[in-house]
Amino acid sequence: MRLTSVGQLLYAIGFLSLGALGLIFDDYAMNWQPVPSWFPAHDALAYLSALLLFGSAVGLLIRRVQIGACIVLTGFLLLWLVALRIPPLLTDFVSAINWLGFAETLEMVTGGWILIGALTNANPQSRFTWIARPGNLRIATLLFGASLPLIGLSHFVYAKETAQMIPDWFPARLDLAYLTGGGHIAAGIAVLLNVLPRLAVTLETCMMGSFVLLLHIPAVISDPTSRFQWTMLSVATAITGAAAIVAKQFANRPWGLDSMARSKPAVKAPNVAQT
Repeated sequence: MRLTSVGQLLYAIGFLSLGALGLIFDDYAMNWQPVPSWFPAHDALAYLSALLLFGSAVGLLIRRVQIGACIVLTGFLLLWLVALRIPPLLTDFVSAINWLGFAETLEMVTGGWILIGALTNANPQSRFTWIARPGNLRIATLLFGASLPLIGLSHFVYAKETAQMIPDWFPARLDLAYLTGGGHIAAGIAVLLNVLPRLAVTLETCMMGSFVLLLHIPAVISDPTSRFQWTMLSVATAITGAAAIVAKQFANRPWGLDSMARSKPAVKAPNVAQT
């Protein structure tokens, strides 16, 4: 097994779990429930959706097929983004919940896009090396950055709901909801403006990872039969993986303000290390 980073492993685990939930409950992932009931072959496609998520996630961990698996998974996520996330925005453009769903899906799409670039960059014989071109990876990175303020905004619009997700033993839970929302926004702006991007995305990854460890895993432990809690854990794990994949791009960049002076117009794909 060859991985570009821990991010690839987390990304695969997140979608492996989402696919498994779909197979267990014979339904679409809960975060993609906008699929209308009148859609042709609704139930059969739900099963195929779960199978595709599960299979492509497994493929991400198998060296020989991981490029193809990542392309299939990313393309599938892009389909969900266009078919299920954009239409609600067109009907209710000011809805924060619609923007949250769009931004989370966009994060996962860009994580897969950049991962394809990393994998093909390590395999010069691949037919998909064009995806690893610096300009293409730069676009994906900017889209990732654009998604973060939209997620951060939801922490302010749904501050009470966000605070309720934080364990009771945490002090000042409402303040933490605002603080983490501001963290998402700041990280996104840093990426978009190319100001301390390595530090910003690394901190974003750490914050998302802390959500997995401190919020979602305890929630699953306290209610192990809850499909909702398992879905939240799966999505948070996949997004953490996506953020880590993006952060890996900046591994050769300085941490401090001198990164702006040394920055290049394009982002290089990371080298793949044997693990």
